[in-house]
Amino acid sequence: MGNSLEDWKRVPTTADVLFGIHLPYRPPKNPVGAFFWRKRVWLETTSGLCLFEPWEKILIRESLVPSRLLVLSSSRFPPTPPCDQLHSGARPRPCPLRPP
Repeated sequence: MGNSLEDWKRVPTTADVLFGIHLPYRPPKNPVGAFFWRKRVWLETTSGLCLFEPWEKILIRESLVPSRLLVLSSSRFPPTPPCDQLHSGARPRPCPLRPP
């Protein structure tokens, strides 16, 4: 994407907003695309992504974001031990994971 007048006047598509490396200057005419354009403008300007080179944006988008999602999803749903290992007391207790 250059810095020409044609690039500035061009109305982007929703796919340009969602999958493009460069942030379009204008929002798309589609209301859904305009919503995602506003969210992307907010994200890139708040986090400083608008200052990165294209290869740095690709690096963040393709490696750091999926790894963060993997860590967050694994910490939200940790594996639970079997019911026999939950209680180590002398008297047996009912397992809270199984109905009586």
